[in-house]
Amino acid sequence: MAPAASTPPAEATTSAPPVPAAPSYLDLADRLRGAGSYSECVVEALRHAYQHPTERQRGFDEAALCLALAGRFEDAHRLMLTLPAEGEPLDVRGRLRVCLTEVFMPDLGAPACPQLTGASAAVDRRDALGRYTLTMRALHARRWSEARAAQAVAGGAASTPGVDPDPTLAAWQSRDRAWLGRYDALPNKSPLLAAALSAVVPGLGRVYIGRWQDGLVSFLLVGLSAALSAQGFYEEGSHSVRGWIVGSAGALLYVGNVYGSAVGAVVQRRDAEEALSQDVDREYRRRLEP
Repeated sequence: MAPAASTPPAEATTSAPPVPAAPSYLDLADRLRGAGSYSECVVEALRHAYQHPTERQRGFDEAALCLALAGRFEDAHRLMLTLPAEGEPLDVRGRLRVCLTEVFMPDLGAPACPQLTGASAAVDRRDALGRYTLTMRALHARRWSEARAAQAVAGGAASTPGVDPDPTLAAWQSRDRAWLGRYDALPNKSPLLAAALSAVVPGLGRVYIGRWQDGLVSFLLVGLSAALSAQGFYEEGSHSVRGWIVGSAGALLYVGNVYGSAVGAVVQRRDAEEALSQDVDREYRRRLEP
Protein backbone atom coordinates (compact mmCIF):
# COMPACT_ATOMS: atom_id res chain seq x y z
CA MET A 1 0.00 0.00 0.00
CA ALA A 2 1.46 3.35 -1.05
CA PRO A 3 2.13 5.76 1.74
CA ALA A 4 -0.28 8.67 1.93
CA ALA A 5 1.05 11.82 0.44
CA SER A 6 1.99 14.31 3.04
CA THR A 7 -0.18 17.40 2.96
CA PRO A 8 1.60 20.73 3.01
CA PRO A 9 1.03 22.83 6.11
CA ALA A 10 -1.91 25.14 5.79
CA GLU A 11 -1.00 28.73 5.21
CA ALA A 12 -1.73 31.10 8.00
CA THR A 13 -5.15 32.61 7.50
CA THR A 14 -4.81 35.32 10.09
CA SER A 15 -4.02 38.69 8.65
CA ALA A 16 -1.88 41.36 10.27
CA PRO A 17 -3.74 43.86 12.43
CA PRO A 18 -4.70 46.98 10.52
CA VAL A 19 -2.37 49.88 10.90
CA PRO A 20 -4.24 52.77 12.57
CA ALA A 21 -4.59 55.80 10.40
CA ALA A 22 -2.39 58.70 11.29
CA PRO A 23 -4.29 61.45 13.07
CA SER A 24 -5.22 64.41 10.94
CA TYR A 25 -3.77 67.82 11.62
CA LEU A 26 -7.09 68.86 13.12
CA ASP A 27 -7.12 65.88 15.48
CA LEU A 28 -3.58 66.73 16.47
CA ALA A 29 -4.59 70.35 17.06
CA ASP A 30 -7.44 69.18 19.27
CA ARG A 31 -5.07 67.05 21.33
CA LEU A 32 -2.61 69.91 21.66
CA ARG A 33 -5.41 72.18 22.82
CA GLY A 34 -6.37 69.64 25.47
CA ALA A 35 -2.76 69.58 26.63
CA GLY A 36 -2.61 73.36 26.84
CA SER A 37 -0.13 73.74 23.95
CA TYR A 38 -2.05 76.55 22.31
CA SER A 39 0.68 77.86 20.00
CA GLU A 40 1.27 74.41 18.51
CA CYS A 41 -2.48 73.94 18.25
CA VAL A 42 -2.75 77.07 16.10
CA VAL A 43 -0.01 75.82 13.76
CA GLU A 44 -1.62 72.41 13.22
CA ALA A 45 -5.12 73.85 12.81
CA LEU A 46 -3.98 76.31 10.14
CA ARG A 47 -2.02 73.56 8.40
CA HIS A 48 -5.24 71.56 8.21
CA ALA A 49 -7.13 74.59 6.91
CA TYR A 50 -4.73 75.18 4.04
CA GLN A 51 -4.29 71.52 3.12
CA HIS A 52 -8.06 70.89 3.13
CA PRO A 53 -9.71 73.92 1.50
CA THR A 54 -13.20 72.44 1.96
CA GLU A 55 -12.64 72.46 5.75
CA ARG A 56 -10.95 75.83 5.88
CA GLN A 57 -13.48 77.37 8.26
CA ARG A 58 -13.21 74.44 10.63
CA GLY A 59 -9.44 74.79 10.77
CA PHE A 60 -9.67 78.54 11.28
CA ASP A 61 -12.21 78.08 14.06
CA GLU A 62 -9.92 75.64 15.88
CA ALA A 63 -6.98 78.01 15.49
CA ALA A 64 -9.05 80.96 16.73
CA LEU A 65 -10.22 78.93 19.72
CA CYS A 66 -6.63 78.15 20.69
CA LEU A 67 -5.68 81.81 20.29
CA ALA A 68 -8.59 82.84 22.50
CA LEU A 69 -7.72 80.28 25.17
CA ALA A 70 -4.22 81.74 25.17
CA GLY A 71 -5.69 85.21 25.78
CA ARG A 72 -4.92 86.47 22.26
CA PHE A 73 -8.45 87.59 21.51
CA GLU A 74 -7.48 90.29 19.01
CA ASP A 75 -5.53 87.75 16.96
CA ALA A 76 -8.41 85.27 17.07
CA HIS A 77 -10.86 87.97 16.02
CA ARG A 78 -8.63 89.11 13.16
CA LEU A 79 -8.08 85.55 11.96
CA MET A 80 -11.78 84.74 11.70
CA LEU A 81 -12.59 87.99 9.89
CA THR A 82 -10.04 87.23 7.17
CA LEU A 83 -12.54 84.72 5.78
CA PRO A 84 -15.33 87.20 4.89
CA ALA A 85 -12.67 89.71 3.84
CA GLU A 86 -11.54 87.16 1.24
CA GLY A 87 -15.08 86.51 0.04
CA GLU A 88 -15.89 83.41 2.11
CA PRO A 89 -18.95 84.07 4.32
CA LEU A 90 -18.69 82.79 7.86
CA ASP A 91 -20.84 79.84 8.83
CA VAL A 92 -22.74 79.81 12.13
CA ARG A 93 -19.75 78.34 13.95
CA GLY A 94 -17.49 81.09 12.67
CA ARG A 95 -20.00 83.81 13.52
CA LEU A 96 -20.21 82.56 17.09
CA ARG A 97 -16.42 82.46 17.34
CA VAL A 98 -16.20 86.13 16.32
CA CYS A 99 -18.88 87.07 18.87
CA LEU A 100 -17.16 85.19 21.68
CA THR A 101 -13.84 86.89 21.04
CA GLU A 102 -15.54 90.31 21.08
CA VAL A 103 -16.76 89.66 24.63
CA PHE A 104 -13.16 90.17 25.77
CA MET A 105 -12.52 93.25 23.58
CA PRO A 106 -14.28 96.14 25.35
CA ASP A 107 -12.41 98.84 23.42
CA LEU A 108 -13.45 97.52 20.03
CA GLY A 109 -14.88 100.46 18.10
CA ALA A 110 -17.32 98.66 15.79
CA PRO A 111 -18.17 95.09 16.86
CA ALA A 112 -18.86 92.75 13.96
CA CYS A 113 -21.13 90.46 15.96
CA PRO A 114 -24.37 92.50 15.59
CA GLN A 115 -24.07 92.42 11.79
CA LEU A 116 -23.06 88.76 11.64
CA THR A 117 -25.87 87.47 13.84
CA GLY A 118 -28.56 90.03 12.99
CA ALA A 119 -32.11 89.37 11.93
CA SER A 120 -31.01 88.58 8.39
CA ALA A 121 -28.78 85.72 9.54
CA ALA A 122 -30.10 82.19 9.33
CA VAL A 123 -31.92 81.01 12.43
CA ASP A 124 -29.55 78.73 14.27
CA ARG A 125 -28.73 77.83 17.84
CA ARG A 126 -25.26 79.31 17.54
CA ASP A 127 -26.62 82.56 16.10
CA ALA A 128 -28.85 82.88 19.17
CA LEU A 129 -25.79 82.34 21.36
CA GLY A 130 -23.90 84.89 19.29
CA ARG A 131 -26.57 87.54 19.76
CA TYR A 132 -26.53 86.88 23.49
CA THR A 133 -22.79 87.60 23.66
CA LEU A 134 -23.71 91.30 23.37
CA THR A 135 -25.09 90.99 26.90
CA MET A 136 -21.99 89.14 28.00
CA ARG A 137 -19.78 91.85 26.51
CA ALA A 138 -21.49 94.57 28.54
CA LEU A 139 -21.30 92.53 31.73
CA HIS A 140 -17.64 91.64 31.21
CA ALA A 141 -16.86 95.34 30.67
CA ARG A 142 -18.63 96.22 33.96
CA ARG A 143 -21.34 98.16 32.19
CA TRP A 144 -23.87 96.79 34.62
CA SER A 145 -26.89 98.90 33.66
CA GLU A 146 -26.37 98.16 29.97
CA ALA A 147 -25.97 94.47 30.73
CA ARG A 148 -29.20 94.45 32.73
CA ALA A 149 -31.12 96.09 29.89
CA ALA A 150 -29.62 93.70 27.34
CA GLN A 151 -30.42 90.76 29.61
CA ALA A 152 -34.06 91.79 29.72
CA VAL A 153 -34.22 92.13 25.93
CA ALA A 154 -32.49 88.78 25.42
CA GLY A 155 -34.84 87.11 27.87
CA GLY A 156 -37.86 88.36 25.97
CA ALA A 157 -36.42 87.30 22.63
CA ALA A 158 -35.59 83.83 23.93
CA SER A 159 -39.16 83.15 25.06
CA THR A 160 -40.59 82.74 21.56
CA PRO A 161 -43.96 80.94 21.62
CA GLY A 162 -43.77 77.43 20.22
CA VAL A 163 -39.96 77.33 20.22
CA ASP A 164 -38.09 75.27 22.78
CA PRO A 165 -35.44 77.35 24.55
CA ASP A 166 -31.85 76.37 23.85
CA PRO A 167 -30.41 74.73 26.99
CA THR A 168 -27.00 76.36 26.60
CA LEU A 169 -28.52 79.81 26.15
CA ALA A 170 -30.87 79.27 29.08
CA ALA A 171 -27.93 78.23 31.27
CA TRP A 172 -25.94 81.30 30.22
CA GLN A 173 -28.85 83.63 30.93
CA SER A 174 -29.52 82.07 34.31
CA ARG A 175 -25.89 82.37 35.34
CA ASP A 176 -25.66 85.97 34.19
CA ARG A 177 -28.80 86.88 36.11
CA ALA A 178 -27.01 85.51 39.15
CA TRP A 179 -23.99 87.73 38.38
CA LEU A 180 -26.27 90.78 38.19
CA GLY A 181 -27.91 89.77 41.47
CA ARG A 182 -24.50 89.48 43.06
CA TYR A 183 -23.67 92.96 41.77
CA ASP A 184 -26.83 94.33 43.40
CA ALA A 185 -25.72 92.76 46.68
CA LEU A 186 -22.28 94.40 46.65
CA PRO A 187 -21.53 96.55 49.71
CA ASN A 188 -22.57 100.12 49.10
CA LYS A 189 -21.56 102.03 52.20
CA SER A 190 -21.42 105.82 52.07
CA PRO A 191 -17.87 107.20 52.49
CA LEU A 192 -19.26 110.47 53.87
CA LEU A 193 -21.35 108.69 56.48
CA ALA A 194 -18.42 106.47 57.45
CA ALA A 195 -16.22 109.53 57.94
CA ALA A 196 -18.92 111.37 59.91
CA LEU A 197 -19.46 108.44 62.25
CA SER A 198 -15.74 108.15 62.92
CA ALA A 199 -15.58 111.89 63.55
CA VAL A 200 -18.23 111.55 66.25
CA VAL A 201 -16.98 108.30 67.78
CA PRO A 202 -13.54 107.10 66.68
CA GLY A 203 -13.82 103.69 65.01
CA LEU A 204 -17.59 103.84 64.53
CA GLY A 205 -17.21 104.43 60.79
CA ARG A 206 -15.17 101.26 60.46
CA VAL A 207 -17.83 99.35 62.35
CA TYR A 208 -20.36 100.77 59.90
CA ILE A 209 -18.51 99.29 56.91
CA GLY A 210 -18.25 95.93 58.64
CA ARG A 211 -14.70 96.10 59.99
CA TRP A 212 -15.54 96.07 63.67
CA GLN A 213 -12.10 94.78 64.76
CA ASP A 214 -10.43 97.80 63.13
CA GLY A 215 -13.07 100.02 64.68
CA LEU A 216 -12.37 98.67 68.14
CA VAL A 217 -8.62 99.14 67.71
CA SER A 218 -9.12 102.71 66.46
CA PHE A 219 -11.39 103.53 69.39
CA LEU A 220 -8.87 102.17 71.89
CA LEU A 221 -5.87 103.92 70.32
CA VAL A 222 -7.54 107.31 69.99
CA GLY A 223 -9.17 107.01 73.39
CA LEU A 224 -5.95 105.92 75.10
CA SER A 225 -3.88 108.69 73.53
CA ALA A 226 -6.51 111.24 74.48
CA ALA A 227 -6.56 109.97 78.06
CA LEU A 228 -2.76 110.01 78.39
CA SER A 229 -2.56 113.49 76.89
CA ALA A 230 -5.23 114.77 79.25
CA GLN A 231 -3.42 113.20 82.18
CA GLY A 232 -0.18 114.89 81.17
CA PHE A 233 -1.82 118.29 80.93
CA TYR A 234 -3.61 117.73 84.24
CA GLU A 235 -0.44 116.77 86.09
CA GLU A 236 2.07 119.09 84.39
CA GLY A 237 -0.01 121.95 83.11
CA SER A 238 -0.31 123.39 79.63
CA HIS A 239 3.45 123.11 79.06
CA SER A 240 3.46 119.33 79.45
CA VAL A 241 5.75 117.81 76.85
CA ARG A 242 4.11 114.44 77.34
CA GLY A 243 0.69 115.97 76.88
CA TRP A 244 1.60 117.71 73.63
CA ILE A 245 3.44 114.72 72.13
CA VAL A 246 0.80 112.15 73.02
CA GLY A 247 -1.98 114.60 72.12
CA SER A 248 -0.44 115.27 68.70
CA ALA A 249 -0.14 111.55 68.07
CA GLY A 250 -3.74 111.10 69.15
CA ALA A 251 -4.87 113.89 66.81
CA LEU A 252 -3.09 112.22 63.91
CA LEU A 253 -4.72 108.92 64.81
CA TYR A 254 -8.10 110.63 64.96
CA VAL A 255 -7.72 112.30 61.55
CA GLY A 256 -6.32 109.10 60.05
CA ASN A 257 -9.25 107.14 61.46
CA VAL A 258 -11.77 109.54 59.87
CA TYR A 259 -9.98 109.47 56.53
CA GLY A 260 -9.43 105.70 56.69
CA SER A 261 -13.11 105.08 57.32
CA ALA A 262 -14.07 107.00 54.19
CA VAL A 263 -11.41 105.29 52.09
CA GLY A 264 -12.38 101.92 53.55
CA ALA A 265 -15.93 102.29 52.26
CA VAL A 266 -14.63 103.03 48.75
CA VAL A 267 -12.05 100.23 48.79
CA GLN A 268 -14.58 97.72 50.11
CA ARG A 269 -16.87 98.37 47.15
CA ARG A 270 -14.00 98.38 44.66
CA ASP A 271 -12.51 95.11 45.89
CA ALA A 272 -15.90 93.37 45.89
CA GLU A 273 -16.59 94.52 42.33
CA GLU A 274 -13.11 93.43 41.24
CA ALA A 275 -13.67 89.96 42.70
CA LEU A 276 -17.01 89.74 40.90
CA SER A 277 -15.43 90.77 37.60
CA GLN A 278 -12.70 88.14 37.97
CA ASP A 279 -15.33 85.45 38.54
CA VAL A 280 -17.24 86.63 35.46
CA ASP A 281 -14.06 86.52 33.39
CA ARG A 282 -13.32 82.95 34.47
CA GLU A 283 -16.87 81.90 33.68
CA TYR A 284 -16.79 83.49 30.23
CA ARG A 285 -13.49 81.85 29.34
CA ARG A 286 -15.17 78.52 29.96
CA ARG A 287 -17.87 79.53 27.47
CA LEU A 288 -15.34 79.79 24.65
CA GLU A 289 -16.12 76.15 23.85
CA PRO A 290 -19.95 76.05 23.71
